[in-house]
Amino acid sequence: MPDTTNTNRTPDRPTFLDAVADFALVFSRPDTAADLATRLSCREVDALAEMLRACGQVEAADLWIEEHATDDDEGDAHHTERGSEQ
Repeated sequence: MPDTTNTNRTPDRPTFLDAVADFALVFSRPDTAADLATRLSCREVDALAEMLRACGQVEAADLWIEEHATDDDEGDAHHTERGSEQ
Protein backbone atom coordinates (compact mmCIF):
# COMPACT_ATOMS: atom_id res chain seq x y z
CA MET A 1 0.00 0.00 0.00
CA PRO A 2 1.53 3.39 -0.98
CA ASP A 3 2.35 5.95 1.68
CA THR A 4 -0.12 8.85 1.40
CA THR A 5 1.77 11.12 3.78
CA ASN A 6 3.09 14.12 1.91
CA THR A 7 6.31 15.32 3.51
CA ASN A 8 6.72 18.14 0.96
CA ARG A 9 3.50 19.84 1.95
CA THR A 10 3.48 23.62 1.55
CA PRO A 11 1.50 25.82 3.92
CA ASP A 12 -1.95 26.75 2.73
CA ARG A 13 -1.93 29.96 0.78
CA PRO A 14 -4.64 32.55 1.36
CA THR A 15 -7.30 32.92 -1.25
CA PHE A 16 -7.44 36.02 -3.40
CA LEU A 17 -10.42 37.30 -1.42
CA ASP A 18 -8.58 36.72 1.89
CA ALA A 19 -5.65 38.71 0.57
CA VAL A 20 -7.89 41.55 -0.65
CA ALA A 21 -9.66 41.70 2.72
CA ASP A 22 -6.31 41.87 4.52
CA PHE A 23 -5.10 44.56 2.12
CA ALA A 24 -8.20 46.65 2.82
CA LEU A 25 -7.77 46.22 6.57
CA VAL A 26 -4.12 47.25 6.54
CA PHE A 27 -4.56 50.22 4.22
CA SER A 28 -7.66 51.48 6.02
CA ARG A 29 -5.55 52.64 8.95
CA PRO A 30 -5.51 56.45 9.20
CA ASP A 31 -1.87 56.57 10.30
CA THR A 32 -0.84 54.61 7.21
CA ALA A 33 -2.60 57.10 4.95
CA ALA A 34 -1.09 60.05 6.84
CA ASP A 35 2.42 58.60 6.54
CA LEU A 36 2.31 57.46 2.92
CA ALA A 37 -0.31 59.30 0.87
CA THR A 38 1.90 62.26 -0.07
CA ARG A 39 4.57 59.88 -1.36
CA LEU A 40 2.25 58.37 -3.97
CA SER A 41 1.46 59.74 -7.39
CA CYS A 42 -2.09 60.82 -8.17
CA ARG A 43 -2.61 57.69 -10.25
CA GLU A 44 -1.29 55.44 -7.47
CA VAL A 45 -3.49 57.00 -4.80
CA ASP A 46 -6.51 56.81 -7.11
CA ALA A 47 -5.91 53.08 -7.65
CA LEU A 48 -5.51 52.50 -3.92
CA ALA A 49 -8.65 54.48 -3.13
CA GLU A 50 -10.59 52.58 -5.80
CA MET A 51 -9.55 49.26 -4.27
CA LEU A 52 -10.56 50.44 -0.80
CA ARG A 53 -13.95 51.63 -2.09
CA ALA A 54 -14.51 48.28 -3.79
CA CYS A 55 -13.86 46.63 -0.41
CA GLY A 56 -16.40 48.87 1.33
CA GLN A 57 -13.80 51.12 2.95
CA VAL A 58 -15.19 54.39 1.56
CA GLU A 59 -14.04 56.59 4.45
CA ALA A 60 -10.52 55.20 4.23
CA ALA A 61 -10.48 55.82 0.46
CA ASP A 62 -11.54 59.42 0.99
CA LEU A 63 -8.88 59.86 3.66
CA TRP A 64 -6.14 58.65 1.30
CA ILE A 65 -7.24 61.22 -1.29
CA GLU A 66 -7.44 63.99 1.34
CA GLU A 67 -4.01 63.19 2.76
CA HIS A 68 -2.51 62.97 -0.72
CA ALA A 69 -4.05 66.31 -1.73
CA THR A 70 -2.21 68.14 1.04
CA ASP A 71 0.98 67.88 -1.01
CA ASP A 72 -0.41 68.20 -4.54
CA ASP A 73 0.75 71.21 -6.52
CA GLU A 74 -1.53 73.49 -8.45
CA GLY A 75 -2.57 71.67 -11.60
CA ASP A 76 -2.29 68.21 -10.01
CA ALA A 77 -5.41 66.04 -9.99
CA HIS A 78 -6.10 66.34 -6.26
CA HIS A 79 -4.89 69.88 -5.63
CA THR A 80 -6.94 71.82 -3.10
CA GLU A 81 -6.54 75.22 -1.54
CA ARG A 82 -5.93 73.45 1.77
CA GLY A 83 -2.87 71.85 0.21
CA SER A 84 -1.63 75.22 -1.04
CA GLU A 85 -1.77 76.68 2.45
CA GLN A 86 0.63 74.11 3.91
